Amino acid sequence: MHNKRDRKALLRIVSSYAMVAAVWILVSDFILGETLKAAPREILFHILKGLFFVALTAYLLHALIRRFLGERLAQDIEFAAITEQAREGILICDAQLRVIYANRAMVDITGYSLEETRGQPVSLFLPEGAASQLAAHVAALATLPFLRQDWQVRHKDGHRIDLELITQRLPDGRYLAMGTDVSAIRSAQRTAEMERERLSALLRAIPDPVWLKNTEGRYIACNPAVEQALNRPADMIIGQTDEELHTSADSEDFLATDRHVIATRQMSTFEQAFSLPDGTVAHFETTKSPVFSARGDLYGVVGIARNITRERQAHAALQASERRFRILFEHASEMLLVSDENGRFITVNRRACETFGYSREEFRELSVFDINPEMTREQFERSWDSLLTDGSISFRSRDRHKDGHLIPVEVKVTKLLIDGQRFALAQLRDITRLEEAEAQLRQKEELNAAIINAMPAQMAVTDREGTIIQANHAWRLFALENAGNSEWSLGIGDPHIGVNFFTICDRADDAERQQAQAAGAGLRAVLAGVIPRFAMESVCRTANDERWFILNISPLHQGEAGALLAYTEITHIKQAQLLQENFRQQLQALARRHLDIQESERHRLSMELHDQVSQALTALKISLFTAQVQVADEPRRIDSMLSATRAIDDIASTIRDIARRLRPPLLDQLGLGAGIHWHIENLPALDDTRIHFDNRIGQRRFPPDVELTAFRFVQEAITNAIRHARASLISISITIDGSQLRLEVKDDGEGFDVDHHERTNERNSLGLLGIRERIGQQNGTVSIASRANAGTLLSANIPIGKQTHETH
Repeated sequence: MHNKRDRKALLRIVSSYAMVAAVWILVSDFILGETLKAAPREILFHILKGLFFVALTAYLLHALIRRFLGERLAQDIEFAAITEQAREGILICDAQLRVIYANRAMVDITGYSLEETRGQPVSLFLPEGAASQLAAHVAALATLPFLRQDWQVRHKDGHRIDLELITQRLPDGRYLAMGTDVSAIRSAQRTAEMERERLSALLRAIPDPVWLKNTEGRYIACNPAVEQALNRPADMIIGQTDEELHTSADSEDFLATDRHVIATRQMSTFEQAFSLPDGTVAHFETTKSPVFSARGDLYGVVGIARNITRERQAHAALQASERRFRILFEHASEMLLVSDENGRFITVNRRACETFGYSREEFRELSVFDINPEMTREQFERSWDSLLTDGSISFRSRDRHKDGHLIPVEVKVTKLLIDGQRFALAQLRDITRLEEAEAQLRQKEELNAAIINAMPAQMAVTDREGTIIQANHAWRLFALENAGNSEWSLGIGDPHIGVNFFTICDRADDAERQQAQAAGAGLRAVLAGVIPRFAMESVCRTANDERWFILNISPLHQGEAGALLAYTEITHIKQAQLLQENFRQQLQALARRHLDIQESERHRLSMELHDQVSQALTALKISLFTAQVQVADEPRRIDSMLSATRAIDDIASTIRDIARRLRPPLLDQLGLGAGIHWHIENLPALDDTRIHFDNRIGQRRFPPDVELTAFRFVQEAITNAIRHARASLISISITIDGSQLRLEVKDDGEGFDVDHHERTNERNSLGLLGIRERIGQQNGTVSIASRANAGTLLSANIPIGKQTHETH
């Protein structure tokens, strides 16, 4: 045996076999003998024969195992000699993945000796978390003859090693693993991959198209800018040629530049036109360079293109702009002169030559001081400093023509910086006509100011913030005459320019606060454009008198002006209105007195006709009756007396009718409804007119004045309709509307123009005036609605106050 351990193992195997077999012989023969009832000698014989067989088979087993172990030992020695010399690490594990053998290369890779690893699980070499990967690997080996994988193993000192492992399962259930340390290779691969990623990121970050083609002209790589330019993804570009990707004209140009770079093996730059997918043409500045391998062989061509379309367009636009500038410069309506920092002219336009009478060549010999005789060197230097600081300056001057006469000009100078040199561009405008217009404008302003100052109205102009910026003579004079009075809180008396009208209104005292606030609000509304103009009346009270004004505010839209305030005195108008009001009140009083006297006289006449004349006629009738008895024998006298009696009866009837019409007794006895009904019933017979009375008040009673006024209203309205309207129907309505007694008289007659009637006082104007006056005395209202050939509606509303009672 090769070693003591193998010999002990062999003895354990043979001893175990002999012991088990001997026990089996003893037990089986004894049980068989007992079963067959054999003799003890026979049983002992069978036992001895069986033990001899066991001894013989044990010896043969021992010899066979020794021979097998010797052959395996020889194989193991040969295997060990081969594996120990192998550069790859070799590891053998049992079925439970415990280490049986590791060669010297594996010991060098892992850092563990064979004694340290034998019998240890394979996971000793694996990093944490690799258990699932190991289980999957073992499961795969159950179906695969071998398996090649990259593994990371853990060195004894803790660092990790990349191994390329080939594993297989042996027929006896053990596992063989052969690994090569590829850490350096994998590190180089990772480094190369990182470099490729960096290069790819760089290419993606470059906004310009970048590509790589081999010597056959096929694309090997490209960045997203190329994909965008060709409007296709990279996988549809890689492997293609320019003939397959571009038009024939473009591809021929690209191939020609590629051949040039390949032939010269030097970097070259070209300007090329390229047709985009949308049909437009883009211009690129393309730089191509040859690419060589590590051995110096030509590998391909790398290219990068910069889109210069906008630059070309900008250059073209610049050239066009320069042409336009020259055209504008030459044909400008104003004079343009360019000078250097010493004041010498560099160039001028055609307008400047025409205005000053110099040619361009003559201008180049002149300076600013030659055409502006008032300009001194010190003034020029100050102006130049201001120009450099502010960028532009403006002023007016009188420049000299070639023939010597002066030309008034308005000058605006702008700083120019051309190729690092400073110049001044002077823009001159001939203002001869402007000065003439300004002179005329000043004359007009002086004339307007004289006219405004001559006007009696107090006038002032405010800016858009309400500050007074101008006032006429009447405004100032009125302010001086009334200085210190509270009424100037309205602002009309403050002669000082710069005072704010709103501030003055806000400081008004209690007596004038309301109209001051109204004036301020009106000015705000006009300045804001809410209303086109504003007007109001205001009063100015002093210790001596009271003066009235109309304030008119109108917007102004010129310059800094915001609004025009004009106070026009209307004191004489107010006085006339007051006098007119006094006359009106006196006339109303006289009218009321007249109506009262009229009603009183009517009542008195009615009573006298009833009490005196009627009694006298009655007495006369009695006397005639007495005389008739006395002359009974004279028929002729009797007939005369009977005729006289009938005449007296007619006169009495007429007098009673007149008395009732002067003052209907039913009006005082039964009220308004009964009085109107009686009046309608006792009208003369009307052939073509019907009267309809709608009495909605019944027998209600009202104050005597109200009843009399309402009765006269209806009476006058019926009379007018009968006399003038030629109506076929007259409708009368009396209702109570809250605290008002409402009367309506409507007819379907001819009608009339109310406005014309009011203006001309035609057609029974005294009757209508009387109606209005009666109703007005009761604080009532009258309205007339009428049109030609459309009838008339006469209505009145009379306050009834507290109703009295109803008659029964």
